[in-house]
Amino acid sequence: MYNNIANYIIGRHENISNNLEGTQWVLTSIDSFRININRYDPLRAGSFIELPKTLASKKAIVNVKNENDNKCYLWSILAGLFPVDKDAQRITKYKQYEHIFDEALKGIEFPMKVRNNNKLVDKVIKLNLIEGGLSVNIYHHNNKYKIYPLSDITKNEKKNHIDLLCLKNIKGNSHYCLIKDLWKLVARQGTKNCKKRYLRKMCLNSFPCEKVLSDHKNYCGLNKPSKVVLPDKSDNIVEFKNYNHSMKVPFAIYADFESLIRKLNKINKKT
Repeated sequence: MYNNIANYIIGRHENISNNLEGTQWVLTSIDSFRININRYDPLRAGSFIELPKTLASKKAIVNVKNENDNKCYLWSILAGLFPVDKDAQRITKYKQYEHIFDEALKGIEFPMKVRNNNKLVDKVIKLNLIEGGLSVNIYHHNNKYKIYPLSDITKNEKKNHIDLLCLKNIKGNSHYCLIKDLWKLVARQGTKNCKKRYLRKMCLNSFPCEKVLSDHKNYCGLNKPSKVVLPDKSDNIVEFKNYNHSMKVPFAIYADFESLIRKLNKINKKT
């Protein structure tokens, strides 16, 4: 691959020179160039990962233990569609529903890639595999377990709506979990007392009443899913620090207009 790219660029040398005619630019030679090739590995989630204590203590997540397969995406959705009162983490609770989405899953492999989420949802709706349709949002977390939108957050939730968390450990492994209560999971990110508020899932901002939330939706819906993060008090001033990156200028002039005032020999007392 490297040789093919290199030969292509070198072969274009003459064409580049012709395209520069009339611009007063001249390409004399290509002395060197570097090509970086990186493997593209789309984010996906698979086998079971234990919930960190910080997230588990919120009691807002169902973490299905799929220790023998990579279907955590499927099990988490089934856990949301068919909730149980006891042992919700056990796969056996959802085995009877395992194949209801088989037709929609044709051509989609496990572990599920985040980019295939909308593809599956569209197929489920088109094939009418579940009454009331299906909508799925996916969120993720940072190193401090703050929650942020990961996938395209749906603007029109269906009767059967599911919120998933893409959990990631220090080894780089990922795993989907069911978010059974999004407010419990993100409450402390925006409020101090965690009193129940109206939550906008696209930006995770919360509001005291439904009317304010409705007004916000008109603006928020025009933008892509995001979470507003304000700087800490210790880091809320932006200033230029990388002086080593600044360029020297040939001249520096410091002028003070007061230096142009002429000295008066006589003082006019009338003024």
